[in-house]
Amino acid sequence: MGLILAGRRVVGALQLLLALVGFALSVFWFVAFVALWIRTREFPATGGPYLWVGIFGVMLFGVAWFWAFVTGLGMFRPKP
Repeated sequence: MGLILAGRRVVGALQLLLALVGFALSVFWFVAFVALWIRTREFPATGGPYLWVGIFGVMLFGVAWFWAFVTGLGMFRPKP
């Protein structure tokens, strides 16, 4: 969101979209995990049927965060 406020709207919007998609996938996995836990009444040690969705969501969120970090640092570099 910092890039959006700094006027770099396209890059900031892409980072925000990537982070939101990653977060949504992680939440989807978590809800499916808890629903399975409640339905079977035992802790799903394998991570549930959508574990790969949760892992992919966390990875997307991490990529978006790292991208935002790198581009944010680039805003403070001196211009030649």
